[in-house]
Amino acid sequence: WRQSLGEGRRVSLGYSHLEADNDVTLTGLSATRRVYSAFGAYLVTLAPGITVGAEVLFGERELESGESGSLSRFTFSTKYSF
Repeated sequence: WRQSLGEGRRVSLGYSHLEADNDVTLTGLSATRRVYSAFGAYLVTLAPGITVGAEVLFGERELESGESGSLSRFTFSTKYSF
C-alpha cells in the first residue's frame, strides 16, 4: 500500500504471510512451516531528483521442527536521479 502525503512525501506499508502444510516425511523438519513480515517506509523528495527515506521491517520464520527466528531491520536510503 502506498499513500502520497503531498509535497513530495509518501508512506508505504506492506505485510506478507505464508503458512505451509508440509508432509514432514517428504520435506523433513527443516522446511518452513510459517513465515511473515511487515514493513513501513517514509520517503521525502527534497529537490527534483533527490529522494531520501527510511524503512523499518519486522519478520519471523518457524520451521517444522518448531525452531523459530525473528528479524528486525532499519534501512536508510538516498536516491539521486539524473
